[in-house]
Amino acid sequence: MPLSNESEHEIAIESLRDKPDEIVELEEFAAAAKAEDIHFFVKSASYDGASGCCFEFRRGLDSSEDVALRLLEIATRTITCFDWFGVTHYGRGATEDKPV
Repeated sequence: MPLSNESEHEIAIESLRDKPDEIVELEEFAAAAKAEDIHFFVKSASYDGASGCCFEFRRGLDSSEDVALRLLEIATRTITCFDWFGVTHYGRGATEDKPV
């Protein structure tokens, strides 16, 4: 059964591979978004096992909006691999020559 919950930061999080380290990353993302008071733009964040983390936004967020850019910065700090508006990004733990 996948690890999931509604985080204390009001973002639904889930790891379909039942990996606790993915939940840690998701919780850190949610906490950082809450600290910047932009958590309400994100409905859910989940690791699906194939493409990394995927986000679902609460409204039609455009990738060029300031809040989207702030969320991208948070995701880059806290999430290892994630899809951002159709583009795969490598963040936490990745280097230029070694994307995790």
